[in-house]
Amino acid sequence: EYHDGSDQICQAVDYATSQGAVVFAAAGNDARKEWHYIGKANALSTSNDIPLNVGLGTSYLATNLVWADGLGINNHLSLQYYDKNHNLMTPTSSGQSESSRGTESNLYQMNTAVEAELYFLRVVNSSGHDQIFHLYYMGQSDSVIFNWSDDYYTIVSPAEADSAIAVGAHVSRNTWTNYKGTNHYLPLETVGSIATFSANGPRVDPGAPKKPNLSAPGAAIISVRDPFYNPGNNNYDPLIIDNDGLNLNGSGPDNYMVDQGTSIASAMAAGVGALLLQKIPALTDGQVRHSLEVTTN
Repeated sequence: EYHDGSDQICQAVDYATSQGAVVFAAAGNDARKEWHYIGKANALSTSNDIPLNVGLGTSYLATNLVWADGLGINNHLSLQYYDKNHNLMTPTSSGQSESSRGTESNLYQMNTAVEAELYFLRVVNSSGHDQIFHLYYMGQSDSVIFNWSDDYYTIVSPAEADSAIAVGAHVSRNTWTNYKGTNHYLPLETVGSIATFSANGPRVDPGAPKKPNLSAPGAAIISVRDPFYNPGNNNYDPLIIDNDGLNLNGSGPDNYMVDQGTSIASAMAAGVGALLLQKIPALTDGQVRHSLEVTTN
């Protein structure tokens, strides 16, 4: 809700590390979904129109307005919705609330589904101070995007926790051959680069720790699969991998599959952390983090 590491799961991570645990967390996969917008509302002013495009049918519009103005300070902002003809709409507001770190949040949602079209948002600043703000689309529809989106500030909880080792994904492979001998590739990904989906920091609160801390392989990763699971669509077939690569006609054993995401990258980084702790059990959370950060490029 606040994107500043103050939520309960983040606090649980910080408590666990204070008790000696080392916690790795996936940065998130929303960087290219165009669900985040950053802007500035001048004092006693209203922002320019912020286009929000809703495609492919109806959707429940829910957006979170977030800004960091400091603990106990209330630079009051509010959000307005307009349809394509600039008619004012009437979303429901959760009411402004403040985190323990001085970040403000207010969730706005339309009570009924809206049609596919272009909508406009405006942020009203009724305080006497200029204020940077963030808007997050809170639904799960890939057809809803901010036309002028920003892929920073997209890291998710609990990777936002102060002490979490937040792991992004980089691309170590972008091609593979499935169990039927067909070649496939990830058209948006470049080997040696950060994956386009890998969420970026920083957090919204000034002075926050650097996030993500590092990246690990997280695109076109081959690992075990459940051979009894089949989602029943053709999108799954290209991902199935033959066990030994000897019978690429669909007849051989195929207990592996291709997947991607920062959850995979986080697991890889955690494996390296486990090896470090196996070698030197006395390492602290900070020492594990430092060892990984200074030996990656």
